[in-house]
Amino acid sequence: MQPPVPRGYHLRSPLLLRLLMERRGETCATIGPAIGRSKQLVAHLAYGRRETCNAETAERLAAVFDVAVADLFWPPVSDESSKE
Repeated sequence: MQPPVPRGYHLRSPLLLRLLMERRGETCATIGPAIGRSKQLVAHLAYGRRETCNAETAERLAAVFDVAVADLFWPPVSDESSKE
């Protein structure tokens, strides 16, 4: 039996997210509300305690930093590819 495959968008690098926040002078406490999410969620992503999020969160994070979703996240794993 294979381990479960995480669903959602996988953050490419917590460091990249922290650098983007630093460059803009933002914190988890300011980014969270700006994207309609908790500061805790942003912190978990930024410090590697969480690696994935849903499509809407990925899109909101990318938009707030004016980058493409693909710049911050790996594409989601489809159900079909996880069965291989």
